[in-house]
Amino acid sequence: MPADDAAWTARLLVRANLRGHDSHGVIRIPQYVGSIRKGETNPRPAMQILAETPTTAILDGDLGLGQVVARRAAEVALDKAARQGLAAVGTRRSNHIGRLADYAELAAERMQLEAAGDKAVLNDLDSALVRMYRRTRAEGFGPEVKRRIMLGTYALSAGYYDAYYLKALKVRRLIRQDFDNAFGKVDLIAGPITPAPAFKIGEMSDDPLAMYLTDAMTIPANLAGVPAISVPCPVGEGELPVGLHLQAPFLQEERLLRVAAAFESAAGEARLHGAALLHC
Repeated sequence: MPADDAAWTARLLVRANLRGHDSHGVIRIPQYVGSIRKGETNPRPAMQILAETPTTAILDGDLGLGQVVARRAAEVALDKAARQGLAAVGTRRSNHIGRLADYAELAAERMQLEAAGDKAVLNDLDSALVRMYRRTRAEGFGPEVKRRIMLGTYALSAGYYDAYYLKALKVRRLIRQDFDNAFGKVDLIAGPITPAPAFKIGEMSDDPLAMYLTDAMTIPANLAGVPAISVPCPVGEGELPVGLHLQAPFLQEERLLRVAAAFESAAGEARLHGAALLHC
């Protein structure tokens, strides 16, 4: 593998661990190595654009590591956007791309370096990829997303790291242990996506805390780093929908997707016959 690609991938894996996202960290290395040895991943991909227009492109990743292919796709998209104002680049024959939040963090680092006047390092961070993520995060994120980013940044800031983040890491480890114990007895965990049916548009705009609590059923999967999926859940006539939340053990995405597909198939049959398969 080229040194630059290896360094880029390693940086993202280590950064994921440092941010507490172990599922996207160095634990992935055995999976990546095994995939390379089996010929499923190409350590030296010959990436090429298969088709393009002034604003779009399809990039063949040649089975390369996802982090490497994603970086190249982003650079192509930004180059096109610089000329046309917008662009979209799709990829094929790629792999797991890692933690997207890394690029938002790089943008924050750039601001700190700019304030410190470190021009040499700043130039390294001011790549086509980082510029694209900086722009999309600034223009594409709504008020609620930015609010949550600010809350997370506050909890990680100097003076609050020990008070909030380190304690949260300890609780997170306990949550992961609970999941591990549960998956020692069952193959999957099923439940509703939200504690109540969907609310009307704008109904909770004046009560952000109540709106945050609607995430209570899905947050544990994020904290534990286990794969999860939401599938439509058929309900009785006149009732608002509640999605079905399925969670699987770590690195068991294939099992998760098989069960989700089976449920959707059964749900489709139920709708076809005018019946509700399940009341969530």
